[in-house]
Amino acid sequence: MSKRPTYSPVTDRDNIATEVNDALASLVEGFDNTVSRDGSTPNTMNGDVDLNNNDIINVKNISAKGITIDGSSLRDSVDAAAASAMAAALSEAKAEEWAVNPEDVEVETGKYSSYHYSLKASADAADAANSKAAASSSAGAANVSLLALGDALANDLGAFSVDGDGDLSVSYNGNSITNIEIDASGNLLMTYTE
Repeated sequence: MSKRPTYSPVTDRDNIATEVNDALASLVEGFDNTVSRDGSTPNTMNGDVDLNNNDIINVKNISAKGITIDGSSLRDSVDAAAASAMAAALSEAKAEEWAVNPEDVEVETGKYSSYHYSLKASADAADAANSKAAASSSAGAANVSLLALGDALANDLGAFSVDGDGDLSVSYNGNSITNIEIDASGNLLMTYTE
């Protein structure tokens, strides 16, 4: 209910004009303290409006410097939501970098993507397979060389044996051989004591 202006009834017939003028002035002042429904001026508030827990309905646009909902500023809530959205977008971009950055491209200083490490692991696996093949080939060649050495020792040197510690003992014409090597050309070199 709007605020009603106060007035006094006219009681003095001799001063009727003065009392009517005072009552009319009080009415004008009272209307100046109301809000116009048609938008005519004055139509501004100089204080808060208490809607007594009622709704404002059928509003087309609201123009306000700030809106508070349940004690929280709507502007602060919108700003916080925008900051969260930005942080989520940055996290998504960083997650993509951690997943798919190219080989040898850092995501952070000294740290690389999972794609980088998968390529490195594949290369290491290929290197390991090549090393295994080379080791197998070397082992085969060493086996052939040992067989040839065994034949040479058996046919040309005389006696040889392996003691309990796995050490090879070779003698030639009664002399003890102290060192056996194969040089770069494949020649058998022996050092012995007489």
